[in-house]
Formats: sequence, C-alpha cells, structure tokens
Amino acid sequence: MNIFIIWIIFCFIVASIAKSKKLGYWGGFFLSLFFSPLIGLIFALISKPKERNKEKATGQYAGTYNAKNQKSNVTTYKKRNDNIRRNKSKGR
Repeated sequence: MNIFIIWIIFCFIVASIAKSKKLGYWGGFFLSLFFSPLIGLIFALISKPKERNKEKATGQYAGTYNAKNQKSNVTTYKKRNDNIRRNKSKGR
C-alpha cells in the first residue's frame, strides 16, 4: 500500500513538471501512472515547451476588445483607414 501512495505522489510531481510542456499536466500524470514515474519524467523532460502566442498573451492583435474605450480594435482600425482614404482623396 505504501508503494502505491509513493507511486501516486511521484506521478503528481512528474505531472507538475510536464505542466509547462506540450505533454501537459494530465498527460504527464497518466503516462507516469500507467508506465512509470521515471518514464513519465523522461518524457516530460524531453517534451518541447508549450508555444505561447505572444500576441494573444498580451492582447496586442487586431480584434481584441479594449475595455478602457469599450470599443473593438477592429472598429478603430476601420475608422482610421477610412480617414486616411478620405484625406488622400481630398489631397491632404
């Protein structure tokens, strides 16, 4: 019984390591649960890190909702482009 508890504890440790990898928390947990925490640890360590889309993480891409102005950035870009076209057609 003690071995089973230690096995589960090691599975959770491997899962916490795999959390920031493409393997993921639950992938690392179940891999180490079914095979071995050592095998799960090896897969967690060689797994590539998760790719984070920098634009989505910072909210700096077209289409985000700007809570401060309560406007969509897409609407703002459309208005800006319309103003540029008008100024060009007027000769400014």
